[in-house]
Amino acid sequence: MLIAKLQCFFRGVGKSSKLLDKMSFGSFNKGYDSPFQWLTRDQKIVDQYIEDPKCGGVFSCSFWRGFFSGLIAINKVRNVKKISRDLPILFLSGDNDPVGDSGKGVIKAVGFYKNLGLKKVEYKLYKDARHEILNEINREEVYQDIANWIDKIITND
Repeated sequence: MLIAKLQCFFRGVGKSSKLLDKMSFGSFNKGYDSPFQWLTRDQKIVDQYIEDPKCGGVFSCSFWRGFFSGLIAINKVRNVKKISRDLPILFLSGDNDPVGDSGKGVIKAVGFYKNLGLKKVEYKLYKDARHEILNEINREEVYQDIANWIDKIITND
């Protein structure tokens, strides 16, 4: 957060921050041939992402400042305690998603919420799936799991 604030101060809020981009995304593509293969195993989607001029840009200092501020807020105990204990929450992630530390971050988040008294927290990790599970090669499975979870919530509440 401090680096984001300093980047905003010295570079300007609307200026992009290659430093924060590298610090945040730099290691995600380790072991892959192209810079965005960490997103999905579906090479067609990766190619479309690379070809889209609106994708793959470097975020502004202001974005990073807000992003880190949001991460801090959602991890504060006092904020999580404001969530209804009976609110159904579903975490979905690929077990090869570097953003979620290959599933470890999701499991940690689920434990955090459950330890604070939330009763209906569930998760599913998709084998070998990467970051964009709705653009993965098993996307139909993900869609079906979401639909089934929603149906379960609607019929049980």
